[in-house]
Amino acid sequence: MAARYSNLAKQGKLEQAKQYLLHDIEDTTQYESIQFYNDNTLNACMDSSYDFIGKVVDELQIMHAEAGNPLTKYHIGADETAGAWVESSACEALLKNNVMGISEAEDIAAYFVERVSQLLAKRNIEAAGWNDGMGHTNARRMPEVVQSNAWTPLFWGGHSAAHEQANRGWQLVVSSPDALYFDFPYEADANERGYYWAARRLNSRKVFSMMPENLPAHAEYWLDREENPYVADDTKKLNDDGTIKQQPMAKEFKFYGMQGQLWSETVRTDN
Repeated sequence: MAARYSNLAKQGKLEQAKQYLLHDIEDTTQYESIQFYNDNTLNACMDSSYDFIGKVVDELQIMHAEAGNPLTKYHIGADETAGAWVESSACEALLKNNVMGISEAEDIAAYFVERVSQLLAKRNIEAAGWNDGMGHTNARRMPEVVQSNAWTPLFWGGHSAAHEQANRGWQLVVSSPDALYFDFPYEADANERGYYWAARRLNSRKVFSMMPENLPAHAEYWLDREENPYVADDTKKLNDDGTIKQQPMAKEFKFYGMQGQLWSETVRTDN
């Protein structure tokens, strides 16, 4: 879209050039994602970013319809924005105008998820995303049907994050990396590729010993990523202002399902 803007601007078609622009030209923010990119985050404060997303979704809907497989769910992602937009004039204006009640830079990611979710709902598409990005949202500004993948490690309190969003009435998909990220090594070995940030090993015994219906209970027989015991507190706790900080999952709710993940950059061969 930067190249599109440049080409159209040279032709004097400035309004058309700005139609799907994804970055603030005046933004001087320096950032780097966990994958070492410094230009991979669209600006969540610009209307043109949402025009672009709407255009992409519209085209995807057409493709799905032609294939006879309607597009019913769209996964936003919604994590790891790596400090983008800090110096963006568009974001300064958004915060100054208190759009949708946001006044802090930390609120911008939630604003993005809420706005895209409503954009999808208008097209009869259900929104999905990772629990950290989805969890920052105001539930009253989200559509009625929302899917969230709970990926927070259980030894970091992942059960609390999962319970909080299930209690919103959302479709909570258990995606705990402690046992469901299949790009981790089967055993801790110098010749075994894979990440270690959530589990030192992830073998068949651990996968099949998982109890997705009782996430806190894993503290009884699992260890953290450094192979140390951990505590999973599932009692109800309140913040200083009286709001609920954490609580068990309400009996009227159940998890929607579970999902295994495989990030393929660690995979060496097709086999």
